[in-house]
Amino acid sequence: ESQRLHAIWKEKTTLSQTQFGKQYALGIQSYVHQCLTGKTILTLKAGIAFARHLNCHLSEFSPRLDEELAKLVDFDNEQKALLVTNRLFSKRGAP
Repeated sequence: ESQRLHAIWKEKTTLSQTQFGKQYALGIQSYVHQCLTGKTILTLKAGIAFARHLNCHLSEFSPRLDEELAKLVDFDNEQKALLVTNRLFSKRGAP
């Protein structure tokens, strides 16, 4: 994961690790470096920030995070559908 991310980082970025950390509210340079070198587990927040900045899909460097994000989106969509259904069929919403 970190090796793929680091390769894309080297190819596409013009920001320093410090600038990137500040711009994407990830913290200090050492955290960005740890993400790029695999010394810390890449979080979903960090993964999304890297994908946005590097203009690539999350799955290009982290299939794990891409799957995690897909599950969150599916869960969110299911919850929204349930909420709408409950509102449509509640006593107050009945015709």
